[in-house]
Amino acid sequence: MHAVVITILAFSGTSGAVLAYAIGLIYDSRTLVPPHWRTVAYVTAPVLCLGAVLLVATDALSLLPETRMTNQISVIGGQLQNVLSGGDVAYYQEEKVLGPGSASGIWRVVHWRKTVTTYLDGEPLQQLIGFGLGSSTRILGKLPHNEYLRMLFEEGLIGLFLFLFY
Repeated sequence: MHAVVITILAFSGTSGAVLAYAIGLIYDSRTLVPPHWRTVAYVTAPVLCLGAVLLVATDALSLLPETRMTNQISVIGGQLQNVLSGGDVAYYQEEKVLGPGSASGIWRVVHWRKTVTTYLDGEPLQQLIGFGLGSSTRILGKLPHNEYLRMLFEEGLIGLFLFLFY
């Protein structure tokens, strides 16, 4: 049943839902798997994750059916070095070639980079206690689309630590 749900989510193009479901499934699997099989499961899960990373990092992604998610991964793989070096991404061109929504993943990576670099450019006190509640939309123009980065930006290391602790 889980494989069916993950397959449906994968073809829906909602990569966040697929990741969340997979993480929840892995977490829940510790109670589903009999004790004598847990070691096998704990070894298999990282191997499968490594396989997924290798699938994305190599040209093997072309072996999968073309979906919105595989297109997003393809765009991220092709543009990641450009984004990390601070370059611009032609979102419209990417979506024109691969279809609507294919550039949404790289858009998030660009915005996360902007959030982190703006945070790191802040004063040490701002890095410790943050730029203030609601400051991400005021300073960055939009939310970071990542709650951990939003906490770090708005509430600093102390706020992020308290958020994680809670």
